[in-house]
Amino acid sequence: MNWDFFTPLLDTSFEHLRGNRERIFAFGKEMRCLTLFGEKRIGTKFVEYLLNARYFHKPDWRSAALDVCAGMLLGWRDELLNLLSQHGIDDVTFREIESKLTQEVLDQERTFGARARWNLFFVRVFAFNSRFRYLVTKYMLGPIALCNSVPEWAHQMGTFLIEAIRAYSVADDVNERYGHLSVEKRTCDAERSFKN
Repeated sequence: MNWDFFTPLLDTSFEHLRGNRERIFAFGKEMRCLTLFGEKRIGTKFVEYLLNARYFHKPDWRSAALDVCAGMLLGWRDELLNLLSQHGIDDVTFREIESKLTQEVLDQERTFGARARWNLFFVRVFAFNSRFRYLVTKYMLGPIALCNSVPEWAHQMGTFLIEAIRAYSVADDVNERYGHLSVEKRTCDAERSFKN
């Protein structure tokens, strides 16, 4: 991750929000998502950015900065403590961060955090598992995009599961059978499945 690329973008965004407490508050809640990824470097780098730019000491930004840190308590508590201590942030501020760990933060972690982990799972699987990539592309992505109802979606999920069981219960040459899938063929197959 090239953090140097993001820093000027953050500087510009923060400057644009200066003086508007309502928008800063909303921005802080959105930026808290950065601490809810399964990848701790993202949240750690963002909190470090807040600390280096002294947002904890700026009255308009303090609450938003504390909100962001509350997300780190859920998965990266020790990293947060290290960062705070490296920047001379006291226990009083840490207790303020703990007080920001509300039901809203827990709900955000459940929804956003789960989505982020699911997306990361798909990226890893797509990168290294040609059989699963083929199955998801052929039986989920195209057909589900064409679904117009819950029964159609359920039917397509059932088809995906059956084909996945079939694919993983047979020992065959993975690259031969699952290495190629054209967009044209997939589109025709998806449209045909909805006509039946």
